[in-house]
Amino acid sequence: MKQIEEISFDLKNNFILQAKIKERSMEVYLKRCFPWSHPHQFISVRDTEDKEVFFIQNIDDLPEEERGLLLKQLESDTFVLEITKINSIDDEVEIRKFDVQTDKGHRVFQTMIDYWPEMLNGTDVLINDISGDMYKITNWKNLDFESCKLIEQYID
Repeated sequence: MKQIEEISFDLKNNFILQAKIKERSMEVYLKRCFPWSHPHQFISVRDTEDKEVFFIQNIDDLPEEERGLLLKQLESDTFVLEITKINSIDDEVEIRKFDVQTDKGHRVFQTMIDYWPEMLNGTDVLINDISGDMYKITNWKNLDFESCKLIEQYID
């Protein structure tokens, strides 16, 4: 496994994250890996062809300046909306359509029909839509009765 000292990060003029591993520079993006409950841990550094070029066990192990840069990058790349109410969930041809209320207002999004929401810590639910946005339900049993009834058939 590569050591954290072997990599450094910088932003190019066009705000694209660049990594330098040994003497090789490349454009990269960051992807959080499961579990989502540890946002500073398990970060995959991926090239423009979506191949992992480095794996960061814990972002806190990086120098302060780079750590701040990566945390900002992760924050701007990760769009997580908190679902507060589920209006409907419809299974259509190859997609599942969610109509929900979130902490940022009304949203309609889709997932692949064979994708199932992920349970986190036994009560929270994470849903990734087909465009890469994430939706979270904090303690799904605290939703209103109708919302609970709709989501419970899609979670373990």
